[in-house]
Amino acid sequence: MKAGRPRAPAGRRARFTSRRGCSGGAAPYLANEKIHSSAMRILAISASEAIHVRLREIMCQLQWHMDSAYSRADATRVMRNGPVPVIVCDRDLPDGSWKDILEESRLQDCPSYVIVTTGLTHDADLWCEVLHLGGDEVLAMPFEWMEVFHSISTGWRHWAPAIVRRPRFRSAAT
Repeated sequence: MKAGRPRAPAGRRARFTSRRGCSGGAAPYLANEKIHSSAMRILAISASEAIHVRLREIMCQLQWHMDSAYSRADATRVMRNGPVPVIVCDRDLPDGSWKDILEESRLQDCPSYVIVTTGLTHDADLWCEVLHLGGDEVLAMPFEWMEVFHSISTGWRHWAPAIVRRPRFRSAAT
């Protein structure tokens, strides 16, 4: 197996393919883990253009849609325009923090899977705080392709069934 290719989970055989047509060349992905490109939408929230550029490269390779927001206010407007399955939010924003985004997400009919990004590789305090307050994951920079793929696809898998499981009210007659 060549260096840089993802490995299939133990006991599973994966088919490796590439996506071409995006700047940055081709990127390998697990074909049996592929999420339909028209359904996947993420929101990247950061004041740093470098974060948006790197995530956009990865999303383009995966053919997933990415909205960009550079502040809490921008993100709130995007989130009110429709459901956002996965949010990748920088730890600190110019007009708030990831905690504000988490609260805004909870106001949606189906809350987003919130991934918080940090520049520190081993930020145990942030991990504890994110999990304690109801966030879903912490992603360290610089972003590795496979790590971003895994985090976002996990978020999608948590979010998509929640749409199906939304509570339905039964009439008193049933």
